[in-house]
Order: sequence, then C-alpha cells, then structure tokens
Amino acid sequence: VEVSGTLSPGNSPGQLVVAGSVTQLAGSTLQVDIDGLTVGNGAGHYDTLVLTGGSSIYTADGTLAPILRGITAPANNTFTPDVGDTFVIVTAEGGVAGTFDALTQPGSGLAAGTRFDVIYGDNTIALAVTMADYSLLTGGLRNARSAGAALQGVRPDAGTGTGDVGAFFDSLAGLNEAQLAAAFQQVAGDVHATGLEGAHRNSRIGRAAVRSRLSETEPSRHLWGEIVGADADIDGDDTANGFDYRSGGLVVGLDAPVGNGWNVGGAFAYVDGVARGDGRAEVESYQALAYARWTHGSLFSNSSIGYSVDRYDIRRSVGLSTGVEELTSTPDGETIAVEFEFGRTLQALGGQVDVLGGVSWEEVSRDSVEEIGAATVALSFADTEDDTTRLRLGARYGRDMQSSGMTVRPYAQAYLVHATESGGADANATLHGATFTTASADPGQTGLETGLGFVATLSESLELYAHYRGDFTENQTEHGARLGARLAW
Repeated sequence: VEVSGTLSPGNSPGQLVVAGSVTQLAGSTLQVDIDGLTVGNGAGHYDTLVLTGGSSIYTADGTLAPILRGITAPANNTFTPDVGDTFVIVTAEGGVAGTFDALTQPGSGLAAGTRFDVIYGDNTIALAVTMADYSLLTGGLRNARSAGAALQGVRPDAGTGTGDVGAFFDSLAGLNEAQLAAAFQQVAGDVHATGLEGAHRNSRIGRAAVRSRLSETEPSRHLWGEIVGADADIDGDDTANGFDYRSGGLVVGLDAPVGNGWNVGGAFAYVDGVARGDGRAEVESYQALAYARWTHGSLFSNSSIGYSVDRYDIRRSVGLSTGVEELTSTPDGETIAVEFEFGRTLQALGGQVDVLGGVSWEEVSRDSVEEIGAATVALSFADTEDDTTRLRLGARYGRDMQSSGMTVRPYAQAYLVHATESGGADANATLHGATFTTASADPGQTGLETGLGFVATLSESLELYAHYRGDFTENQTEHGARLGARLAW
C-alpha cells in the first residue's frame, strides 16, 4: 500500500491490519486518533496500524498528525494524556524504515506544558507525551533542574531527533514527572562532586593526625605512626541526595626540636575513602606533609602544609525508560592544603588547657574526565578545582595521672568549626554540548568538632595513644578514631 494522501486507521478510533507493506509518500499524512490509553475500536481507545508478514515494512514519510479532539463518533473526545503516556501506533513484522518529516501537535486536548514526541523502534513507531520544556521541571533537586534546563537548550524539535542526542531524549519518553526528576538527578552525575568532597576529607584526615601530634610535641626526636578511620553520614538537601563516606588509612611521621622553641617534622599519609549515594566514588590519597610547632612561654603556634596525589574511581548508573546505563571514570588529581593555628597554654583545673584559633585552606584539583559508557548519558568534565577555607576556635584540656607505674594523660577537646562558604563541592559537567553545574550535598557550614582520648607513657621512649573524634553540623554526623604509637630517642 502506498499512501499519497491521508491515512487514518480504524473506526474512530480503531485498528487497521495490512497483510504487507505500507509506504507513506512525501507529502502524505498519517492521522492518529487518540481517545484513551488502550488499543481497540471505539471510545476510549487509540488508532493502530498493524502490518503482518515477515517481509512487511512500514516506511515513514510526510506528516504524523495525532488528534485528541474532534474525533468522529463514537469517540468520547475527553481524553487528556499525562506525561509518560505512550501509544504504539505502528507495528510492522518486517521492520520500520524512514522518518516523518514533521510531527504536528494537536490543536487541543494536550495538557499545558506537554507535547507529543515520536519514538522509532526496529518494528514499531510510538507517540509519547513528554514535558514541553525540561527547564520547567518541578519537584526535583537542584542538580536535576540544572541538568534539565541546560539540556532543554539542545533538545530537538518534536520528531526530528537523531544520533546520540535524539536517543537521549527518546530514552526520557515514557517517564512521568516524578521519574523524570529522578532520571535527571542521575544524569547530573553529582557523584563526581561527591568525589571531590571525598578528596577534601582525605586531606583533613592526614592533617588532623599532624595537628594532634603537634599538641603533644616534646623536646626530643619522635618517630610516630597511627591507623585512622572515619565514618561520615551527610544528609541530602535541596541540591543533592545524601551520601555516606567511610575512610581509613595510615599516617607516619618524624619530628625533632631544632632550637629557639621550634619543633619541625614531616609525615606521610595514605587514606582510602569510599562515598556511596547516587553512585560510588572511591578516592585514594597519598599525602606528604611538613609541619612545625613554635612555643614561647605559654604561647604556641602550629602550622602545616600538605600535598597529595588523589586517585578516583567513580561509578554511577542512570535509569531511563530504555533501561539502566552504567558509567565509569578513573581520573587523577591533587590536593594542596595549608593550616595555621595560634594559642596559649593555661594551667587550670589541675591540668593543662590549650586555647587556640586557627585557619585552614585546601584546594582539590581533578584532571579532565570522559566517562566510559553509553554515549547518550556519558558526561565530560574539564579540569576542575574546588577550594574551601575553614576557621577553627576552641580548647583542649588534658591532665596527667599515674596508673600502674605509668603516666596516663586523658584529654578532651571541643572546637567550633566554620567554613567561609556554604554548599558542597561542585563541578561543571557537559553532555551533548550542554554544560551545567552539579554539586554534592552540603555538609553544613558551621559545626562542632569534639574529641576524647588518652596518651599512655609506657617508658621514656614509648607512648601509646588513642583518640575518638565526633564532628556534628546541621547536615552531617561524622565519627572518627585513631590508634597510634610514638617512639622517642
């Protein structure tokens, strides 16, 4: 059958079965009456064209014209489809060839903010109701809305999508608005920003070990080492879903007095952390640190500088109407950090109180990224930098006690910590030429860092110590622990 005019299958609506091929010629029209969600004849159904036989081929050309109102009797003419509704209007056993030149939207009957798109399969052609403008996505998180708005800018006109861009938007067809919000959140790839946040945390773990060492500096040479671990739970916010970050590693250092109240040293830290949320981001950090403590009477200062090489292993998935796509990337990066604090030691409550204030700055840099996986959803990132500055103010109290012939010094500490900028880490992602910002959940701008621990002096040359740390903000709870030993000579 060759169609040069208008083909309208069925009996308002209905089904037309052809034992053979159908070819739409240039300038022809396939008019499809849609009065409901199901295939059948009469009111509450929609038109279908079915081609039987193994060699039957439907060749599309001309115009596809769906109709929702003004359908002849017995149609109800009251049906309004929702976003996510799909209608398989052509089935051909031998396959589908060609495409329509145009898809006209119904003059009435569509809900505001929606449109029809056409989806070509190997043996089928379907109409799908989609959002007319993905930049108007509501109900989703900020990352989803950011991705939707950017990708709307490269969205093809209805019925004209081709290649990877067309395949991407076709894969959104069949999703309702809630499912679209979830899909765009996954498309946004915020696990990449979460990975940057993980690199920040790895850097702080190494520096926290050095900071603790500086608070116990004595006028002799020390070789020290400790195992470290932390478990952080970050709540979701209006930007991204929450995630947890578990990390562990080893820190070793060597320091010595050099005169005039100065102790200087160096340390190496290895920290491996894994974030799990909208995907998985593992960050391995190899950190070198130099540090110093200055004392003059009751005054003191602690300072450190660190540089780390970071290895990322990022895995995520995107669920679409066509299935779930898996994506991976393994970029490298580096982190630079500096820290300084100044304080005074007071004798009070039978022990020693260190009152101090400090500032730290760190910058995480990550190389460019090209994700491996389906080209429809694989993101790319240029070289990325993310920095943060944190202020710290608080006190530490410790007191020597004798027990079983050795000296044990329990201590407690509490610090107010404030980041100068709010929000989590962020990065600029690109998909199909559209660029948008994706960010991790905000861990909280201001919080309380607490700690309890002890140092046990077993001999003039050997000390063992343990430390618990709890960090709390409005969006985060983190618990950490360290167990170590120091050898003096």
